[in-house]
Amino acid sequence: MKRGPALASGRRRRAGRWLLWLLLLLWMGQAAGAPEPAGAATGTAPGAGPAGLRYDGVHVVVRQNPEGDRLDALLLVQARNTGSETLARVPLPWPEGAELVAVREAPAPAVEDDGLYDERPLPPGTQRRYGYQIRIDSRQTGGRILLFPPAPIERFYVLTRDGELVARSDLLSEGGTVDGREMGAPGVRLRLYQGGPLPAGTVLQVALLPPGMPAGPGEEGLRAGRAVPGALWAGGLVVAAGGALLVLAARRRRAGPAELRRRRRELIRQIVDLDRAHAAGEIEPEVYAEERERLRQAAITLTLELWEGAGAGTPSPAGGAGGDDAPSRTGRGASAP
Repeated sequence: MKRGPALASGRRRRAGRWLLWLLLLLWMGQAAGAPEPAGAATGTAPGAGPAGLRYDGVHVVVRQNPEGDRLDALLLVQARNTGSETLARVPLPWPEGAELVAVREAPAPAVEDDGLYDERPLPPGTQRRYGYQIRIDSRQTGGRILLFPPAPIERFYVLTRDGELVARSDLLSEGGTVDGREMGAPGVRLRLYQGGPLPAGTVLQVALLPPGMPAGPGEEGLRAGRAVPGALWAGGLVVAAGGALLVLAARRRRAGPAELRRRRRELIRQIVDLDRAHAAGEIEPEVYAEERERLRQAAITLTLELWEGAGAGTPSPAGGAGGDDAPSRTGRGASAP
């Protein structure tokens, strides 16, 4: 099977002046100061991530740059320590292949091989807001955002500029449009997609497509299935067999952090290749669904092994009702999440 190039982009370009940076400045301006008491936030739920960490809300505001070769994204995160001990540092959601462009926090979070970390301690019962701008080489990720959140997410949102990009994921539902004025961008409509609660270890894969593009893997249009030539079916079996071997390797082998990260990246590449094969009609829906679930479980296993090796403990799933950290919406799905 042909493997895609490495997800990480080596290029660094100067950040442009664009809508998302304005949103960052305005949104973070409301969150300056010391961490807030836990009782001041909404959307609480039982369950915690590593060492009590939980994300009450994760917003991803994304757009495609004019050249069409990368995704520019703004992540707005509200993290909470629900445990009884101080977190020495806070791991933050970090998409695969991301490159950090700008951040408000001082000192800035540190980028490591497996993610982004705020080195400031977070005491028990407190929360903190973050905002950081990234870019992703969309040619290497197939126009997708791939995310392994290191803690449970109570509410997850993706926002795109209306008419520019459409988000597709089995874990998201469309929530109508948002008046950009509410987020400091008058005259702009943002389309909202929402999901959650999501347990720690969830593999978040969000495909971003121009409006009018056919539905991606996992959407109803491809679930119906269709007959494929024998050669294409054989290609699908190769994909499936490769995925099964990786699952067995993930379950039977234990290695150091560097090897675990390498194997997790390989699993992600296999998931992307499997999705492409399914979209091209090279594998039937039943085989696709079974092998994709095996790959997903293997990726979760590797993520948990990474956390255990770092002494973070095994995360527990989040549950309960959603919070009210989403902006109000108009149109379809206007009720609060």
